[in-house]
Amino acid sequence: MTTIKYKQLQSKAVITILNTKGAYSGQLKTRAYQFEMASTRKATKALLNKKEVRVLYDPEKLINMIKIPESAINKSQVIEIYVSEAEQNEIEKNMLKRINN
Repeated sequence: MTTIKYKQLQSKAVITILNTKGAYSGQLKTRAYQFEMASTRKATKALLNKKEVRVLYDPEKLINMIKIPESAINKSQVIEIYVSEAEQNEIEKNMLKRINN
């Protein structure tokens, strides 16, 4: 089992992927992740285990996406994303734009 924790600290989100607990036959030894943060403004920075990583942003959907490369499942990962939530009027504006297209 893999536990994922999330914490929001003002304009910084922290996602912690804990190392796996237990094992089963055929279990993968490595895994990649992709995190999407909806209803957010463009992130200013993201760190994976204290090293800067690339953030993709979709301004129409207000989504930041971080791809975590494949790594050992028995090693914890910490992702820090410097991002703020979009205002409600931004969210509504983008939703209406997509509906009308």
